[in-house]
Amino acid sequence: MRVLHLVGAAEDNGGILSVIRNLDQATRRLGWSHTTWVRQAYVEVRKPRLHYARTRHLWSEHASHATLFWSGIRGYWELRGLLRDGLFDVVHAHSRGGFVVALAVALLSRRPVVFTNHAYARRTGLYRAASRLRFFYTTVLTPNMARHYGLKVCSPKLKVISECCADTWFELSLPDLANRRRESRPIRFVGLGNLLAWKKWDLIVEALGLLPLIQRQHIEVCIWGPTPNLDEARAFEALLKSRITCLGLQDCIKLMGPTNEVGPVLQAADWFILPSTNEPCSVALIEAMALGLPALVSRSGGNVDIVQEGINGVLFTPEDAGDLARKLAGILNSTLTVAGGAQIRESVRHRSGAEVARQFESLYRVVWTA
Repeated sequence: MRVLHLVGAAEDNGGILSVIRNLDQATRRLGWSHTTWVRQAYVEVRKPRLHYARTRHLWSEHASHATLFWSGIRGYWELRGLLRDGLFDVVHAHSRGGFVVALAVALLSRRPVVFTNHAYARRTGLYRAASRLRFFYTTVLTPNMARHYGLKVCSPKLKVISECCADTWFELSLPDLANRRRESRPIRFVGLGNLLAWKKWDLIVEALGLLPLIQRQHIEVCIWGPTPNLDEARAFEALLKSRITCLGLQDCIKLMGPTNEVGPVLQAADWFILPSTNEPCSVALIEAMALGLPALVSRSGGNVDIVQEGINGVLFTPEDAGDLARKLAGILNSTLTVAGGAQIRESVRHRSGAEVARQFESLYRVVWTA
């Protein structure tokens, strides 16, 4: 099976690319090949290495809808050459830019195409209409995302297929969290993701600022992730640092910068924390749970389908710093408890690369023979 993934990424910041890497690793034994369409200036910084094709036009995202649309149309005409040569069995589009190209493939080439929606977009009607097209196959990441778009899960051209983590995460040793709690040190929370405003890292800062000093001294939050090369990202980082200093939180929350060693970062933590609202389906969250870490996340987006209150994590009211502070205090004083690491790991085993690849194999074979 030869799959072409339409991504249009300009930077190697994980996310969709991480999922493609995980699928690539899980399907090599099946003889599959995955090619990822990225922008010409793209530079790979993560491993394992993927196979790429370069595009002059396709953007994964853009602030201008007009630019996204016209670059998608130009990307389609660029893509036609690859399709004409018969190099790929399945075209799988991702991101908003990929959606435009997928529409063009389905409408103009009348060729079956798969589109995975990785976001909670506001224009739900557009995606709903696309899902009804004859040659357009849609996948969403969780049942909650299907509800957001008003899509019927019973439709034969709609599948709910989760993001996934690499199978190797389930082979790593589980941390002994019970013994760590007996140590006289702060509880370690770790967050992973780009420093962007929609990730709501500032919510953690505000929540910590609401806690009394005696409680703050027993909490350590480390946020790992790059600052994308965007003006708004740099502005958000500056604002975040300023707010940490203003509230005197330098000892309990730290911005660690980018890392490619996610495993050791998670293994050194006690909890995973994800404050963003309508996070589609976090790969980092799945990786953390595969390591047996409980998660503190907002009650929104894909989180509500992944995190089970009191079993593998704790949920707080989205964008409510006060509720997040109360949940942090509850974890600190042990009034909020979760299951052991082995049970937490089992709760996401169906989101492993191998399991998700099996679901895509079934879908791809339908598309291939349509």
